[in-house]
Amino acid sequence: MSISYDTVKTWLRKAYLAAAGALRTTKGRNVLLYLLFVCVAFVFWVLMSLDSEVQRTYDVPLQIDNLPDSVTLITEVPANVSATVQGKGSQLVRFLWGKPSPLRIPFDRTAAADGVFALPAMKLEARLRDYFGNGVQILNTRPDSIAIVFTTEPGHRLPLIIDADISTSLQSVQSGFPEANVDSVTVYTRGSIPPSLRAIHTELLSRSDLKDTTRYDVKVVAPAGMRVIPDHVIVTVPVEPLIAKKRQVEIEAALLPDGTRMLMFPASVEVSYLVPMSRYSEDYPIRAFVNYPEAAHSRTGKVEVQLGPIPGRAYSISHSPDSVEFVIEHDHN
Repeated sequence: MSISYDTVKTWLRKAYLAAAGALRTTKGRNVLLYLLFVCVAFVFWVLMSLDSEVQRTYDVPLQIDNLPDSVTLITEVPANVSATVQGKGSQLVRFLWGKPSPLRIPFDRTAAADGVFALPAMKLEARLRDYFGNGVQILNTRPDSIAIVFTTEPGHRLPLIIDADISTSLQSVQSGFPEANVDSVTVYTRGSIPPSLRAIHTELLSRSDLKDTTRYDVKVVAPAGMRVIPDHVIVTVPVEPLIAKKRQVEIEAALLPDGTRMLMFPASVEVSYLVPMSRYSEDYPIRAFVNYPEAAHSRTGKVEVQLGPIPGRAYSISHSPDSVEFVIEHDHN
């Protein structure tokens, strides 16, 4: 139901007149005066808070600037520096709302020794004092210092191996090996890579009861003292549903002596099995047979029907009937 502009205008006018009438009464004036005092008290409280000493803890984002293209950081840079500070509320009011801006630390190649860019506690504290402003005391930082290992040597490409433990639901099947969006990664380290390191592995991807093809963000495991790029890959686990399929198969007689024939009743069995959806149209060669020696020694007039190995990907194979009646005929010379 749509509401016209005139209707809304009429409602607003009525609300305005009702409020104006209420404020003309003694009770309305008392409510208005009370709200005015509340606003004044709030303003005084804010002014007093801004002038008093407060202590707060902030998670300051950390960012390394001016990083040369030839330099690759091996140590992971801390995402944040937790700083406990003390100062007047007016000095810290700009950190109360919104996301704090990052603490930018320029990479100084001349200050880095032996492949380590270090920021001792005193320098980190000085950076934080500049960040928060003069008059703010830095009481505590975590971490209290920063040391970042880097290298200027080129990376080495190594193949990526996906470690996975995958199981599907009863009505599905894994239709291929898990595959990442890259087949190799670049490894950076100080010095040379050990000859024994020939491949990089992902973290173990363990999933169960999968019904469809699924993609996962998987972390790449970096050996100690090394960095791997990319450090995360997208792994696709191909899964497809299984579809029931049936077919009639003629029964053969195996191990028949020369001059002997066997007639089976019925002469065929119905074979049921499950196949992946993508292979439903494929023809699976199926062989059903009975063994003559078993029939020759049967006392019930029946013999078990057996199935030969089925090539390809077929699951939950069964046949009906599982045994048949038979008649043995011999040629008379």
